[in-house]
Amino acid sequence: MFKPLKKLQKLYLEKLQIDYIPWNFLYQFPRLQLLSMANNKIVPWIDGSSTFKDVKSLQELKLENNRISTISSKSILSTVLDHLKTINLLNNHFTCSCDLMWFRDWMKSTKVEIKNATKYKCENSEFLINYNPTPESCKNIALIIAVSVGSLVGVILLATIIIYFCRWRIRFQLYNIRSRCRNYLQLKHNNCVYVAYVIYCYEDFKWVKDKLIKEIETERGFRLCIPHRDFEVGKVFADNIVDHMNLSKTVIPVFSKNFSKNEWCLFQLDVARSKLTKEGSLTIFPVMLEEVEFKNMNAAIYSFIKLSNYAAWSEDSYAKELFWDKIKDHLKNI
Repeated sequence: MFKPLKKLQKLYLEKLQIDYIPWNFLYQFPRLQLLSMANNKIVPWIDGSSTFKDVKSLQELKLENNRISTISSKSILSTVLDHLKTINLLNNHFTCSCDLMWFRDWMKSTKVEIKNATKYKCENSEFLINYNPTPESCKNIALIIAVSVGSLVGVILLATIIIYFCRWRIRFQLYNIRSRCRNYLQLKHNNCVYVAYVIYCYEDFKWVKDKLIKEIETERGFRLCIPHRDFEVGKVFADNIVDHMNLSKTVIPVFSKNFSKNEWCLFQLDVARSKLTKEGSLTIFPVMLEEVEFKNMNAAIYSFIKLSNYAAWSEDSYAKELFWDKIKDHLKNI
């Protein structure tokens, strides 16, 4: 905007709607003695080393009627203050806080003429000259802020950890709330669409498709609810689970090593357990697809295997026949 004017001594930039003093601007006027930027919208600046770079001759600084709320020890370089004779900051509504302590102390000790100093006001209309916080009180405020922020961060971190580790329990409780809000109707067995709702993880879907569906649906005529096949597209997954369990007489969870690691499988199992224990609206008949060590079992899976009748899959021909007979008998008797 300006080319270097090495002999310029007075610069008036008033009533121009300026909202900040441009960085590396004043160094173009090495002999500048008076700078007036009154009646603008200038806000506080932080880095005086850039704002007043190479300014060594300034004697009068006029910044009245702006929006300067605070001035710190870094706002104006000491090399500028050493040569300054007059400063005017009238009608800047200062924020009277501990951040303004340096400026308040400087006003009391400086030899610079501060125009209308007794009329400087805080935002709350208190006169700046009457604002007298002690260093101790400011330290206490800083300590309170630090403790408060630290506590808030700690609470947020703790809440995040709790939510992460309990996310499925939380999700299950949300399911219960949604169920009550939607007022799910418990269907009688003679209105059920499916004989069994099958819970399985994706890694075991091939076995479900090639073995379970073929044997139970194709050859024995029982209709199964298979999420990959029967869930409604675009519907909330949790709602799909509940609605299709309501249309089923029993639930068949296909336990495997992958099952206990799959969060959606565990969520569906929790829903089934809730309907079994709280509503008594269906039964659960577990299938053990492969041997899983107890230490790798989820607590819910372990309780089913320990307390419930279940069918264990095997490649042995006699064991297979027993496996399918157990499932068939359960489906016939529900």
